[in-house]
Amino acid sequence: MQLLIGIDDVDSPYGMCTTYAGALIVEALSKIEDITFLDYPFLIRLNPNIPFKTRGNGAVAFHLEVPEYYYENLKEIITDIIKKALIKGKRKPEPVIVFSKRENAELRRFYEKALTSMVTLSYAERLVDKLGIEYYALESGKRGLIGALAAIGAVPLEEYTFELLMYRNPSKRGRRIINEKLVMDIDRRYRDYVFANFDFSSKRILAIPHGPDPVLIGIRSVNPLILNEIRVLLARGCKDLERWIIYKTNQGTGVHLKRVLKISAIKPYDSCTISGVISSDPLILKGGHVKVRVKDETGEIDCLFYRETGFLNKVARLLKPGDEVIMGGGVRPASSKHGLTLNVEILNVVKTVKVEKMYNPICPNCRHRMKSAGRKKGYKCPKCGFKTKKAEKEIVIKGRILEPGLYLPSPLAYRHLSKPRRLIGWKGTEIKYLVELWHFP
Repeated sequence: MQLLIGIDDVDSPYGMCTTYAGALIVEALSKIEDITFLDYPFLIRLNPNIPFKTRGNGAVAFHLEVPEYYYENLKEIITDIIKKALIKGKRKPEPVIVFSKRENAELRRFYEKALTSMVTLSYAERLVDKLGIEYYALESGKRGLIGALAAIGAVPLEEYTFELLMYRNPSKRGRRIINEKLVMDIDRRYRDYVFANFDFSSKRILAIPHGPDPVLIGIRSVNPLILNEIRVLLARGCKDLERWIIYKTNQGTGVHLKRVLKISAIKPYDSCTISGVISSDPLILKGGHVKVRVKDETGEIDCLFYRETGFLNKVARLLKPGDEVIMGGGVRPASSKHGLTLNVEILNVVKTVKVEKMYNPICPNCRHRMKSAGRKKGYKCPKCGFKTKKAEKEIVIKGRILEPGLYLPSPLAYRHLSKPRRLIGWKGTEIKYLVELWHFP
């Protein structure tokens, strides 16, 4: 029988990582002769604006062929692996494992909702009861049910990329010892196939995390064969390497911003795209953040460009009232200090308005700029004294630095789901096979 398995919320601020638990599961299941992986393991990123989830908000799923007789044993194996992997602290993980014997359109809708909005646990519980999906909450809470259920709802991915994740033992702490020059060289060499691994403008490596989790490095690519080549090169420059795995993922696809909403329909924590007209001059806030207002026929909303978005923040300063725009990002809830706000991740300037500048007329005698002679008295030249009531103000159309087009943040501000410039126009991939080596051990 075919089986979909989803897991979430194995990680905590004190260590561990849901993808590492997924790698442990792959190691165990690959040793069982009767179990077949029908696809790569899936790393599914969900709505990045959920405040109580990690920045990546990722869950893991598997698509397997499993003999009916082995189903109960399989559940025990996976449950035991997750229990042993947990690292507990003040913020206790609430891991959940779900098992589904078929794909389902309602599961797909659940994934799409979890990708773009706030999903309640009660909604997830009602759905598993309705569909008869088995799930196991391994601690007192069930927070992981939402991500685990959404992860299996994402299968099969319509647009996807791949990520090579290399790990150290979870007991290891401290600075990751990796040859950073090698990472830069790899990014240059495979530039047509990799993305969001290095930001050359800030000279920052994006592929190396800084938290207590066991990930040494994660290289993102559109091709798993390329990742296998990169893995061989990286292994020489990564100390403490324990294991590695290639995940199929929705990272770098921009799918969280495909939902287009009217401003009146926006809710807190939504990930969405709006279209409208700039209705205020850019306001530079403390810290260098930029705020503008955008309106459509249903309402108006503040849009914030954080200083950390780099290039995007600089572009926002050039916007003018009347510019037609399309913006995508995450919605920050209103507070006592601000209203509902769209934190902008992507800006498409559809049309810019002409900026007209009015000048007093030039004196026909001495070519000096004249001044007003008083209300309804015309103009007087301060240099030669010439007066006239017939002259009119000169209208000059000022050129705009900002041109219509798509504007993205600097790579340092990319989110996991953000589509980088080098993937704009790319519609996914047709890689349907498992490469010979896609994990170790």
